[in-house]
Amino acid sequence: MRLVCAREDLQAALQRVGRAVTTRTTLPVLSNVLLTAGAEGAQAAAYDLTMAIQTQVPAKVLQPGATTVPARLLQEIISLLPEEEVSLDSAEDTNICTIRAARTNYRIHGQSAQEFPALPEVSDGEPLQVPQALLREIIRQTEFAAAEEETRPIMTGTLLLAEGIHLTFVATDTYRLAARTATLETPTKTRIQAVIPTRALREVERLSSDTQDPAEIRVAGNHARFDLGEAVVTSSLIEGHFPDHKAVIPKDYQNRIRVSRAGLEAIIRRAQIVAREDGNKVVLKASEDRMAVQASSPGLGQFADELPVTLEGGEVVISCNAKYLLDVLAVMREDHADILLKGPASPGLIKPADGVEYDYVFMPIALPSEEG
Repeated sequence: MRLVCAREDLQAALQRVGRAVTTRTTLPVLSNVLLTAGAEGAQAAAYDLTMAIQTQVPAKVLQPGATTVPARLLQEIISLLPEEEVSLDSAEDTNICTIRAARTNYRIHGQSAQEFPALPEVSDGEPLQVPQALLREIIRQTEFAAAEEETRPIMTGTLLLAEGIHLTFVATDTYRLAARTATLETPTKTRIQAVIPTRALREVERLSSDTQDPAEIRVAGNHARFDLGEAVVTSSLIEGHFPDHKAVIPKDYQNRIRVSRAGLEAIIRRAQIVAREDGNKVVLKASEDRMAVQASSPGLGQFADELPVTLEGGEVVISCNAKYLLDVLAVMREDHADILLKGPASPGLIKPADGVEYDYVFMPIALPSEEG
């Protein structure tokens, strides 16, 4: 294999695939990046057996072929090369990759491309077309609610559900749930459902753009494929039964608090300075046209602030996790949010006051009078 490319193009390609490289493996070749060159150009890929990332490398292919090179080492070398054309030359009989730029010359030991596991193929499955900016927003508004601990693997994933003109992503860790629904331009012919590792979706978010360029999603077998143009992310799916999110979202409420999203976010951030020493607990007290936000810690002291609200349903008090509130307020775009409550011990619901179809359910923290 022999190719010539711009240093910045190769560096960008290595950065795109780098998150799929693993060092925690009994298969050393998975610590390498796979470089291939052929009639359709050059490509870089990495695969950790659960997620693969592939990207094109703008290059002039002088000789087709393939090799694998230690990914971290190659990234470091390319990042320090002079701003010149870079040539990569690999001999299949020795698996030594020669890297040249100006007068700089490296000879790096790699491994045969034949030892690299076959990348997962997802050619079947009905394609879903979504603008990349919208896909980024959907992921950003849901992935944070997925569980981090793997005691229940299904909870570490995000549900993708496509039916008709509706595309819904749902994530939950049982203490909170985030569900975002968007409209597809082309209705699906079949119902598509899959639980995708949230780690893979974070890579899709990272690699997609804030443009209307299309992203193509395909689900087939036990894999999902996200074609983002510059990069393709393919992930294995998580098996298991995902909770019925529609049953979790409250259908009615007694109180509605309409509040400035940015205003509440700013106050909760101030409250968290005290609240984080007491399990992140903050207390919201809404009465007439004001809502007070309070926090206390035996070791630090107290915090109190308030902001104007529009209240329906009478005075209400609820205690909740400050982090859970900040997570959702930070990913909403609308100026105002509605907090819908049925009682201090019932799940609360946060929605944009006017905007997208987005539901965020959170569990309250028991107030002192309810404990014991």
